[in-house]
Amino acid sequence: MTRTIPLALLFLGSLFGCGGCGCGGGEKGPPPPPTFSVTGEVRYEDGQPAGKILVQFVSQRDPSLNMSSVTADDGTFTLTASHGNQALSGAIEGPCRVLLTPPFPTTGVPQTIQLPDVYQVKAEANRFVLKIPGPKAKG
Repeated sequence: MTRTIPLALLFLGSLFGCGGCGCGGGEKGPPPPPTFSVTGEVRYEDGQPAGKILVQFVSQRDPSLNMSSVTADDGTFTLTASHGNQALSGAIEGPCRVLLTPPFPTTGVPQTIQLPDVYQVKAEANRFVLKIPGPKAKG
C-alpha cells in the first residue's frame, strides 16, 4: 500500500507538471491559409436550378484542402474549406478544378462530373455560375 501512494503521486505530479510546459496536445499545426468568399449557382444546361449537387473546388496549389458545398434547392451554394478539423469560410486563392456530384440516383452510383474549365479563385469575393448536363425542360 505504501508503494501505490508514491507511484500515484509521481503519476499525478508528472501529469500536472507537464500541463504548463507546452508538451503534449498543446502544439498546433501551421495556421490556416487565407480564404476568400466563393458563392454561386449550379444550373442544368436548360437553365433549371440544380439542387442537392455536391460542389467541390480542388485547388491546383494545395489539393489536400477540401473546399465544398451542397447546393440548395434553388441551385445556390457557398463554399467552405476544411483545414485540419477547422471549418473556414470560402476557398483559397488560385486555380481550381471543379467537380459536381449529383444526388444518389435510385439505381446505381452517382457519377462525378469534372468541369473542363479551370476556375480562378481571386483574393476578393468570387461568384460562379456552373453548368451541369441534365434534364431537359419539358414542353
